[in-house]
Amino acid sequence: MRSICFLLLCFFMIDGIAQTEAVNLETKEEGDHLQFWVSNTSDYPLEVELFVFNTKNLRGKKTIKAAIPANEKRLVEDMKIKGEYHFEYDLKKTYPKSALISNERKVGDVDLKEGIVVFYKEECPRCQFLLAYLIENHIDFQAMDLENRRNKKFMYKLLQNSGVYEKKVLTPIVVVDEQISFSHEDLEEFAATLK
Repeated sequence: MRSICFLLLCFFMIDGIAQTEAVNLETKEEGDHLQFWVSNTSDYPLEVELFVFNTKNLRGKKTIKAAIPANEKRLVEDMKIKGEYHFEYDLKKTYPKSALISNERKVGDVDLKEGIVVFYKEECPRCQFLLAYLIENHIDFQAMDLENRRNKKFMYKLLQNSGVYEKKVLTPIVVVDEQISFSHEDLEEFAATLK
């Protein structure tokens, strides 16, 4: 039975190596310990949260949070093996806000004729999703923080010039080659259209 677990472990390792995501999980058996390694293949630091569940004969933390620098691999957990073992996992990643909105992406005066401009709120999960999507897919964009009153006023002027007079719109507000877009019902579908 231990050989079956070893084959499963090899599958998880191959699966982890074959992943094309920015974050990959690899497991490695070292004596009576099972090590969990997380690789960040992106050009930005990432925060990860690893959930290990349905464990059998493994002792250690079940929820692990770690910061992984750009293009690095880190050991995030070392579990004690107490016999024939089994586990399942889920791995979630987020970009630290500082990586999503760097100073080079913030603009004061912006040219809306070409490219993508994202009006965002820092605490908006939808905004964070879109910004992360653009970064992961190497899509150039400029970002305008709506906490800045000037940016907010500019955004509402753009909306009014487009015939929209609503005071409440769902963020993010996106301008692509002079075309304003907002309150997306399916933000993932909209993001997939951006290039």
